[in-house]
Amino acid sequence: MTKKDKNLQTTTSQEGEPATTGNQCSNSGSKEPSSLDERGKEIIATWIRHRHPMFETDVDDSLICQMYRVSFLKEKVKTSELITALANCKELMKPCKIADVQIMLETVCSTFSCAAPVELGLQTYWELLKKYPAGLFPYATLHICGTYKYRHLPMPTEFIQYLENDMQRCQHFLGILDNAAEWALHFEQT
Repeated sequence: MTKKDKNLQTTTSQEGEPATTGNQCSNSGSKEPSSLDERGKEIIATWIRHRHPMFETDVDDSLICQMYRVSFLKEKVKTSELITALANCKELMKPCKIADVQIMLETVCSTFSCAAPVELGLQTYWELLKKYPAGLFPYATLHICGTYKYRHLPMPTEFIQYLENDMQRCQHFLGILDNAAEWALHFEQT
């Protein structure tokens, strides 16, 4: 059993005193464990699995539980926490700057002991990668350095393939978070 599964089990268990994580699915902040059905546990576990590591600081497991509660159980939750997390995550999704692309390329080139592109080459990479958030670049860099087989700078398509998948993952999760924040605002106003 993984640590996250144990947290969910503790969160949803009706026996004994819950651990610190035991009240993470509580909408009121009380120490009473919440009662989620199996489907609810599955949805929360899926959201936790699909959350990009870039969002883990702003959207912890307990906030994902609140997202579930407001989206599916239509319960009131701490709206301000959802709104703050949404704003922080949207900030992380802003497009990169040319300096961000340069740092990523220089890191890869340093790892592969090859020359980094300057001016025209850098401009070309940036034109192709500028729509992606800089927050994804450390993950792309690690992926490229760990999987690329040749000792030269990969073509932009290598970066785009990885970044596109991560970008879609982030946008999907951001949509779920945005929906939960909208529901929370709706319930707060009623």
